[in-house]
Amino acid sequence: MATFVKTLDNVEHTVKSLEQRAENIDAQMDAYDKLRSENLETSRALTASAFSQFFTTGAILAIAALAGLVNYHLLAPGMSLLMDGSVGNTPMANLTAGFLTLLQVGMGLVMLESLRVTRMLPLIGGLDDLPRHRLVTAAAAMLLALIVWEASLVFSQAGLVDGEGHWAVSMGMLVLGTILPLVLAFVAIPLEGFINSGRTVLGALAATLLRLLAASLRIVGNLITGLGQVLIRVYDLIIFLPLWLESALRRNEKSSASKRSDDDLALADDETAPAADEKEQTNSG
Repeated sequence: MATFVKTLDNVEHTVKSLEQRAENIDAQMDAYDKLRSENLETSRALTASAFSQFFTTGAILAIAALAGLVNYHLLAPGMSLLMDGSVGNTPMANLTAGFLTLLQVGMGLVMLESLRVTRMLPLIGGLDDLPRHRLVTAAAAMLLALIVWEASLVFSQAGLVDGEGHWAVSMGMLVLGTILPLVLAFVAIPLEGFINSGRTVLGALAATLLRLLAASLRIVGNLITGLGQVLIRVYDLIIFLPLWLESALRRNEKSSASKRSDDDLALADDETAPAADEKEQTNSG
């Protein structure tokens, strides 16, 4: 009987998981259909939503980056007591502090992906329930160990001495050493929104830049065309006078040549006229 109830529970859990995936697929298909419909109003609404999400998640990531920087500076002094040496000009303690900060972010990402809160790594989200739950447990345990270790390191670095003020400082460092890793562990949520909206924002900015470039090239082309026409008109004005003078000179040369040819013909007629008269007189005699 217990086995049958357990089997029914597994079936119910599987059906609920399938229903959740079906709802996600339906939501994605609705968004895809809206994009395919080429509705200008819908496109503008989606673009405005993407811009809003982009700037909101960007601001949250900026705060998370500041938290990571503070966490790095909290770890670096304690790590300098544990290890010496350097890589190049960078102390090994600083490198280790940076690595631990990134490791906290990575463990948080794996945990959230295993819980299907974020979906940046489909390979993790697509695992079966048993390995996914084991991965959640392992990531959460490692993250908890990192938090406890950092809090202990920061607390011991501050030093527990007598005096109310020093206790307050130590407790403040302990709180920071506990809260900052948790903040870094959940940075994957705004990071996913930033990446998803960033594609739309970058696409919109690229389209705007291309439109501006096309308009600029069109304006430059029109200016060059107009400048070419102006240069042609200026050239016509400049070349008009030499061409007119050349034409006038050619007309004068032609008129002079025709006049000389007429004079030559008249002179030839005058020379041949006496010879013809003498010939006629000879024939008559």
